[in-house]
Amino acid sequence: VAMNEDDLRRLVKEALGRYNQPVLVEQYVTGREFTVALMQTETQLRVLPPLEVVFLNQALRYPVYSFEIKQDWDSNVRYDCPALIDKRMERLLGAVSRKAFQALGCRDYARVDFRVSAQGVPYVLEVNPLPGLTPNFSDMCMIAKAAGISYDDLIGLIVKFAIRRMRVRGQKPRPPTVVRTVPAPAPAAAAPAAAAAAAAAGPAVDGTTRLAAAASAIPFLDLEPLPDFSLQGPVEVEPLRSIRRKVARKMTTSMILVPHVAHMDDADVTELEEFRLKMKARRDGEPGGKLTLLSFVIRAITAGLRAAPAFNASLDPFREEIVYKKYYNIGFAADTGKGLVVPVIRGTDVKSIREISREIEEKAALAREGKLPLEDMQGGTFTITNVGPLGGTALIPTINYPEVAILGMGRVQEKPVVRDGQIVIRKILPLTLAFDHRVADGADAARFVGELVRNLSDPNLLLLDT
Repeated sequence: VAMNEDDLRRLVKEALGRYNQPVLVEQYVTGREFTVALMQTETQLRVLPPLEVVFLNQALRYPVYSFEIKQDWDSNVRYDCPALIDKRMERLLGAVSRKAFQALGCRDYARVDFRVSAQGVPYVLEVNPLPGLTPNFSDMCMIAKAAGISYDDLIGLIVKFAIRRMRVRGQKPRPPTVVRTVPAPAPAAAAPAAAAAAAAAGPAVDGTTRLAAAASAIPFLDLEPLPDFSLQGPVEVEPLRSIRRKVARKMTTSMILVPHVAHMDDADVTELEEFRLKMKARRDGEPGGKLTLLSFVIRAITAGLRAAPAFNASLDPFREEIVYKKYYNIGFAADTGKGLVVPVIRGTDVKSIREISREIEEKAALAREGKLPLEDMQGGTFTITNVGPLGGTALIPTINYPEVAILGMGRVQEKPVVRDGQIVIRKILPLTLAFDHRVADGADAARFVGELVRNLSDPNLLLLDT
């Protein structure tokens, strides 16, 4: 335990020198320590009763379940399983553990460690997707035993699922059209036991299926039911249907799976707006003649994605790969009155601004009428959401998973800015890029948005790229 910053630096330096691997630093939380074990059965993901680690050495000022404590565990700690906690806390720990298991793509079994503060707030210390299985010692085995699951049954289930995956692996080879940056080694023959062990520890094969299953289970935490609000006054209940239900599920999945980061900047679109309005007046009444600001932004985004492919990608958490897409299909969020849909404009790198504008008009109209074909809402690589026409100065949008970035556009406003030492009035467009921090860093986002701002500030750059 480090008591100050100097202690922390010293201890981290010692640990790095001794173990030669990354060091995890945790903030100490005063409270009780619990472990929750999860097991996949044939019919369900089972959450086992929690175990509490009770520290016996009262002289410890900061009791932590450390390596030193574990070396002499029988005199330092006591394991209470099931833990002596109320049902509300047991359900809460179980629900959080279940969602962590699903969100991180765990399989077969896992362990989640918690600290619960004196105020009853649980803090997740660790999610272990491959906890130890030493009989009569490992937490996983002790919890399973307390739940009536023998060691043989525990190991038997794990091996059964591993063998099943091994068979599926042989039936569903990976499509050969995927190009790997590092070629995969050729599969080698293995004895059944070794193959089963490899299947238990290796990455999931049918990643799309597993991800869909995890996403379908994530959206709503199964905590305690909502209270009966009608006891307090009149209420109206509306079922979550159709578009709104799909949006709720997809957005919740995105927020749980993706570490969102936002980068904001302002674009001076004074010259662009003058040019756009002039062209709009000339083309008024023609298909695509409206030339909305969105069509220019799509053109600018496409140019930026060619230079920054990380934002035109997807991350496969099961194969631990980043898939860079060599095509550019830009989606734009459309408000239909029944919820948001995202029409997709394909091949924006080979279309003119006028062609893009025409597609925006056509697909937005179909979306409002509820007639947009399903294929026109699929295959996007990047999404733009524009709340400017509705008002609002800025927003932080949610990534349209499995994409890795989304651009939010605010309302264009005339603002005083300093140019060449003089205060002048310019038309300013606020922009927010929300991106997946697993795929890109803040510096990448700053460069990407900076290039976007430069392109929008000078319409000549956009026309040169057309």
